Amino acid sequence: MLGASIHSRLLVVPLRDHYDCGVEPFESLSILVTPKCRQRGVGKALISRWVKEVEKRGRVARYRANRENIASRRLCESLGFVAHSHIQILAKL
Repeated sequence: MLGASIHSRLLVVPLRDHYDCGVEPFESLSILVTPKCRQRGVGKALISRWVKEVEKRGRVARYRANRENIASRRLCESLGFVAHSHIQILAKL
């Protein structure tokens, strides 16, 4: 499993999905970083490693972040990701 831990304590939980959409195969990732480990470069290191793995397979890396999650979006932008859609999730509560 792609993830990060120190002293057997999980710091980052990757939420991976793999898709093959005809001509454009891609892999999508979202991660959850524990609050105590944020702003330490853990998420950036994990995403960077994942992107390299995806590119080795000849696939496109896509990262999913909520529109409101400015920190996650800025992290991805610093790694060269660009927003290509804004999906709104609706729930019947």
